[in-house]
Amino acid sequence: MDKGSMGPKKTFVSTFRMEFKPAAPQFVLNGIKNELEDRATAQGGSSKQGTISTDITSKRRVSTEKGPLLEFLDPQEQLEVRVGGQARLHCAFRSCSVPVASCWIYNRKQEVIGRPRTCVESSDTDSSVEISQACSDDAGTYTILVRNRRCLAQHTVTLSVIDRPHPPASSPMVSQLSSRSLVLSWSGPSYDGGSAVTGYVVEVRREGPEKPENWSEVTTSCKNTSYRIHSVLEPLGEYRFRVRAYNSAGVSEPSEVSDCVKMDTRGELKEESQSYVTVTIDTTHKVKDHYNVHEKLGVGKFGQVFRLSHKETGQVCAGKFYRAYGSKAKAAARREMELMKCLHHPKLVQCLGAYDTRSEIIMVME
Repeated sequence: MDKGSMGPKKTFVSTFRMEFKPAAPQFVLNGIKNELEDRATAQGGSSKQGTISTDITSKRRVSTEKGPLLEFLDPQEQLEVRVGGQARLHCAFRSCSVPVASCWIYNRKQEVIGRPRTCVESSDTDSSVEISQACSDDAGTYTILVRNRRCLAQHTVTLSVIDRPHPPASSPMVSQLSSRSLVLSWSGPSYDGGSAVTGYVVEVRREGPEKPENWSEVTTSCKNTSYRIHSVLEPLGEYRFRVRAYNSAGVSEPSEVSDCVKMDTRGELKEESQSYVTVTIDTTHKVKDHYNVHEKLGVGKFGQVFRLSHKETGQVCAGKFYRAYGSKAKAAARREMELMKCLHHPKLVQCLGAYDTRSEIIMVME
């Protein structure tokens, strides 16, 4: 076949493209670059003098052997404000050259610009964002990008906008009812307002054949989701309860109201008959001096549990044999025994005895 019959030669070219995705939208970087060039021209220089770097660093300070090119001066890390308050995010910086351009990015996606509630002010030495009437939508990260002729650096400040917590998620439930006392239990709020719940306010209202009384506070310093009431209740009285949660921002709205509770005496006799053992840790006897040890009931990380029976009374109980070989393990076992012998509650397993000798550490429980 001659050359003429082969037809024109075909050349295949394969290309690919690599993109670097910066920490801010490209239109923001372009805007900073244009602003920097405009300011350089306005100051009598040429916007084409040298090249303006597009490299971004997350460090607070960009340095060379001759000194810092750009550094942030004691920048904020976090800021917490209450709903409706004013938030001011501020960063001061030092640059080796001027002019300097800067901007703020919200949640690394949206440029922060001046709006009715937002004011942005920038200079060659600092930049700030002021937000009035802060709301939960303003919470998030605010990243400042600062750029001079030679580099670009960034720093992020986290803004938390806290509010009062939501009300407790359930109405109070009543247990351990007697003639003059009861225990209330409830669930915590579904949202803490952005700040940890630090306590609860328990309120009571007495019901009657006529108009119910006003709500009154039983306690304002409850730290748990249960509370025993015994000071404001009268025999055969009828009451309703509700609870409020609070954090550093304020007190929530009240929970749903409990069912009407009538005080009676059915639980009082049972409560009075409850007795507890005062335990002293025995350091002279072994557990087998007082108890018969029977089959193993369970095994855990810190020891084994055996069924015990008292040699004189025949009382059946459980014995926890600690696996305590080192000084730290023995100290932890002793702390647990000291704690258990102080806990007295009808719904908690009670400590009946404790043995601490050179060869064994054992706690006897119900």
